[in-house]
Amino acid sequence: MSCTLGQSVYACWYMRPILVALLLVALGCATTKKYERVLQSWVGSTENQLIASWGVPTRTYENGGMKFLEYTRSSGMMMQANYNPYVGYQGQAHSKYCTTTFTVNNDRIISWSWQGNTCKSK
Repeated sequence: MSCTLGQSVYACWYMRPILVALLLVALGCATTKKYERVLQSWVGSTENQLIASWGVPTRTYENGGMKFLEYTRSSGMMMQANYNPYVGYQGQAHSKYCTTTFTVNNDRIISWSWQGNTCKSK
C-alpha cells in the first residue's frame, strides 16, 4: 500500500514513525532551549540562593579554585520502539536522567552545563 496525494498522512502506516520522530525532535529542541534559559538566569546568583531554590546538590567538588555543584535527576527507563513490517517491533531501553552542574567562583555562579535526555525547564 502506498500513499496517494489526496490520502491522509495518518492513513500511511509507514509514515507514522517518521512523523513521531520529527515531532519529538522539534519538542526536544524547544525544551532544551527553555532549560538553558532557566540555567542562564542563575549566572550571577549566589551559591546559597541556588541551594535555597534547587535543594542540596547531589554532589559537590572543587578543582582549580572553582567549586562545582552537581544536581542529578533520574527517573527509570524509557522505551524506544520501531515497527518493521518484516520483523515486527524492535525496541531499546534508555535511562532517563539529567545532570546539571553549576560552576561557582567567589560564591557566585559563573557558568553551567547539563547532560542527559530529560533536561527540561521546570
